Amino acid sequence: MRLRLKELLDERDMSAYALVKSSNGRIDMTTAYRILQQDGRLRFFSAELLDTLLELLGVTIAELLEPEPTKRKPRSARRSNAQRAGKSGRRR
Repeated sequence: MRLRLKELLDERDMSAYALVKSSNGRIDMTTAYRILQQDGRLRFFSAELLDTLLELLGVTIAELLEPEPTKRKPRSARRSNAQRAGKSGRRR
């Protein structure tokens, strides 16, 4: 999942600084810039941050979050459960 923060700020002609100021201390500058620098791709974020962004931007969760396609390994790089367990996978 990716936070569409940059796009939503651009649509509102709003800066990260303005977002932080309007949050009244609920979002700090470091967090806002980290989200923007990583193009919204965060490993973890709190429910409080999510709730604050939804409120300040006036959007739904579906408008803020964008699913990203999962990256699958090439078929040749995948291993079966038997191979991971050290078994050959052949029947005797």
